[in-house]
Amino acid sequence: MKKRLPFILFAFLLCGCANKTSTESHFILDEIKTVVNWKGYTKNGDFNEGTIGVQSEYLTLDKNNDLQGTFLFPLLSITNSNLSSNDQKQQLIKKLHSEDFFFLVFYPEIKFTITRMEPFEKTGEDTIKKSNYIVTGDLVILGKAMPVSIPVNVSLKDHTLAVNGGFRIDLTQWGMNYIKDTLTTGKYSVQPYVDIDIKIFADRL
Repeated sequence: MKKRLPFILFAFLLCGCANKTSTESHFILDEIKTVVNWKGYTKNGDFNEGTIGVQSEYLTLDKNNDLQGTFLFPLLSITNSNLSSNDQKQQLIKKLHSEDFFFLVFYPEIKFTITRMEPFEKTGEDTIKKSNYIVTGDLVILGKAMPVSIPVNVSLKDHTLAVNGGFRIDLTQWGMNYIKDTLTTGKYSVQPYVDIDIKIFADRL
């Protein structure tokens, strides 16, 4: 009986550890399938749109469906999809990289860290179809963190975590004062808000 005791104790500890770790699931971001689209507007109704890349070490989903993780959006990955020529696209991207907008030299990336996730109560005119959670986090632009809440649809199928949603931000809240200055002059003045559409996919580790 004494010879079996160490083995039984080891098995008990192993089971205890397994039960503890099974309450969390870890996922690695699929950077190929994941897509983040942006759309900005001018005062006269024109717009520009494109994509930006996403990076993340991993995401964690616990037994209470609380999602945790941090996402990085490298500004060098910004693309434009609506302008007709490459020269126009490069001119726009160069402007977005400049000190008037995202100031790439000092702030090479945008960062979003999830702080909490809550069930989405579908009431009111602003209800977004198929959203089942509200993800709240700190969005860092130009070195300034501001809280942002995003209605999303979160699903888990065949070990793949999918998060889809959309939201609008006002860039002047992060100190992008160039936009404020242009709103009073010129017919191509830039509107302060940008629409963001996210489709995130991550695979269970």
